[in-house]
Amino acid sequence: MPQNIALYGDLSAESNLQIFGQLYGLHGAALRERVDHALGAVQLADRRRDLVKAFSGGMKRRLNLAAALLHKPSLLLCDEPTVGVDPQSRNAIFDYLEELNRGGMTIIYSTHYMEEATRLCSRIGIIDHGRILALGTIDELLAKLPFDEEIRFPATDGSASLAQALRAIGEISTVEGVHRFRPRPGYPMSAFYRLTEENSLPPRLFTSQRPTLEALFLQLTGRILRE
Repeated sequence: MPQNIALYGDLSAESNLQIFGQLYGLHGAALRERVDHALGAVQLADRRRDLVKAFSGGMKRRLNLAAALLHKPSLLLCDEPTVGVDPQSRNAIFDYLEELNRGGMTIIYSTHYMEEATRLCSRIGIIDHGRILALGTIDELLAKLPFDEEIRFPATDGSASLAQALRAIGEISTVEGVHRFRPRPGYPMSAFYRLTEENSLPPRLFTSQRPTLEALFLQLTGRILRE
């Protein structure tokens, strides 16, 4: 399933699948059955006779996925299959891929969207300039980060003294008016909240966030733009 749409816009959804099915060696009743099932699986059965050029980007993505699966492969390669799609189509693609995976299909999924990898993948590889920098389950990968959680609070004049005190017990940075504090592993949070009380800062100012795959990706690859 390619990153760029690979369909015939002047043909209907059904005709597109019939062509791809014949390329896979399907004919007759077997082809008709696969086309019917595929259109239903990607929620396009009611648009089967419409020309593909009239479809939205999300509908084209779903039809492309159906075309890639007509021959029931044991391995599916997805190269950024949700680029430019609406949230409903994106979720429909996710649901279908998860169903296929539960049925025993192996899926290799390439994406720049960390939330997609977190939701879909049982094992995740982080690749930069052609090198695998990390490989494992989401929990194994996040364990590589030098902090267990990140605490955020507004960067105001009233929080400046707290931010200064936190530098001695962890890593703190400021992004777009928000302090981001990452305590050293094992640091007791009770001690952190004692500091907030000493600085007369109410608990509602603070939010705690578990480490994310995006944080690990930036930790391993840096923040220089990739082309």
